[in-house]
Amino acid sequence: MGAVFQVEDPRLDRRVAVKVLRRDGESQETLSKRFDSEARITGQLEHPSIPPVYEYGEAADGSPYLALRLLNGETLESLVDRLKEGDSEAHQSYTFPERVRICIQITEALLFAHNRGILHRDVKPENIMLGPSGEVWLLDWGVAGPPSQGAPSEEDVGTRITEEPTFLGTLLYAAPEQLAGTYSAATDQYSLGAVFYEFFCLHPAHQGDSRMEVLTAVVNTTPKAAERFFHSAQGRVPRELSVLFKKMLQKDPADRFDSLDDVLRELKIVAGGDIRAICPHTLAKKWMYRAGRHFDNYGYWLMPLALLWLLYPLYALIDMLVGRLWS
Repeated sequence: MGAVFQVEDPRLDRRVAVKVLRRDGESQETLSKRFDSEARITGQLEHPSIPPVYEYGEAADGSPYLALRLLNGETLESLVDRLKEGDSEAHQSYTFPERVRICIQITEALLFAHNRGILHRDVKPENIMLGPSGEVWLLDWGVAGPPSQGAPSEEDVGTRITEEPTFLGTLLYAAPEQLAGTYSAATDQYSLGAVFYEFFCLHPAHQGDSRMEVLTAVVNTTPKAAERFFHSAQGRVPRELSVLFKKMLQKDPADRFDSLDDVLRELKIVAGGDIRAICPHTLAKKWMYRAGRHFDNYGYWLMPLALLWLLYPLYALIDMLVGRLWS
């Protein structure tokens, strides 16, 4: 929609990013409306993970421009590519707990917008940036807007598959109902789930060799459970996250979380360590975490008791073997 430049602000002696609307005559009116909408929407969203707008105006030639905070770092898309390639530094810096922290910040930014009646409508790795000091930013609100009215029918979605689709968003991260031009908080949730899935699994939720195959996968194919992905540098995706992604990526919006509040709550539970017991595996992890917390709180007297409890079976085994030898 525009070109972005790094410029010097002589009044405040700082560098800023200036986005200028392109003027090529193609759909100029539509582009101008979107550019104006991006400026107004981003200006309303004062959140640490949403870059602030410094100024909005027109250049000498009449081109609209938007002055924003200049960000340093890399996009999530670039990081995922490095992780896929097996970059050891990337895997050491971005462990699963660190990725959960990043997901929490992205979710908080998107939830902030939802609470103000604004959908992003194009959540994807390319629109997420990571700073050198742990900053996380959700970028590019050019197609953001309010929820649409009504829900699409199955016939609407099916029709759009057989046509050349024109929708706001990016196909690999689009929700099924988005293909029919319907947008809601659940639509953003689905796109966010697709981003999280790829961030942890290092595989996109939907794949295909052609646009039609990807479209069909978005509507009909359930992504493989995240826990089934194993990478030599990172291990297996934790089951509690796999269950979270599965719910976010349900085809029917009604089957997803009620809101991003619930997604954020689940992420914070995972980050805290006291995860929900959803299977024997997660139950064991939950009790190991709680045991560790007891050691932190009562370690001075609990540790000797725990050692005695662990050593007693060994003592009993030795006693039994010695008894047999003497008998």
